[in-house]
Amino acid sequence: MRLRGRSSSNSPRQRCGILFSLFSDPFFTGLYFFLQGQEDRFDYCNRPRRNCLEVLYDFPHLRVPLDFLFDLFPPIKPRSFSIASSAAALPGKIQLLVAVVRYRSKLAAPRLGLCSNFLARISIGSGAAKVPIWVRPGAFAFPSSSVGGANEESPPMIMVGPGTGVAPFRSYLTEQLLQQQQRRRFVLFFGCRGQEKDYYFRSEWENLIRTHGHDRFRIVCAFSRDQVSSRG
Repeated sequence: MRLRGRSSSNSPRQRCGILFSLFSDPFFTGLYFFLQGQEDRFDYCNRPRRNCLEVLYDFPHLRVPLDFLFDLFPPIKPRSFSIASSAAALPGKIQLLVAVVRYRSKLAAPRLGLCSNFLARISIGSGAAKVPIWVRPGAFAFPSSSVGGANEESPPMIMVGPGTGVAPFRSYLTEQLLQQQQRRRFVLFFGCRGQEKDYYFRSEWENLIRTHGHDRFRIVCAFSRDQVSSRG
């Protein structure tokens, strides 16, 4: 599932110096040559992960010619998300697991992920914004539902899905456990920073264990920032 848009925040940081090479003003020309030094350029552009828009904020008198605008601010790349839901459980609907990106760099203003924050802000209902999407085949190749004879138990399925990478396994597990004739055992290894903050679908995993038992489904967790490791 992919989304398209346009943003200046994804402009390569190495283009910052190009802004100043376009003008004849002595100040900007001098700054351009200053940024040719490897260490100086690294300190200004790379170390704080500064982008072109932030350079324009630093130098508000700088005017970019329209001819250069879309060279400096190209279209962003489409965002791809794994579908986290089962078509058998939710026909006609798609669910995603998206981590909202917010973090701080050495600059004062916090960094916000463009697509994830957009999805977090949009409202739900009749007046909600419409987001263009399309679906393409995923990269995972899951095994067939059954292996061996009708009375033979299929080999156990071991899955490793840290963080939001657990999304396709939720889809697969939901689909497989709905098939009561499926005799495969499932073990999911899940990792995140904290049990109280990033333990995605916790209630659903616990419900699967209550419904199908540990003999059918088991989840093993690792929480990197918790003092005491937890195992489910």
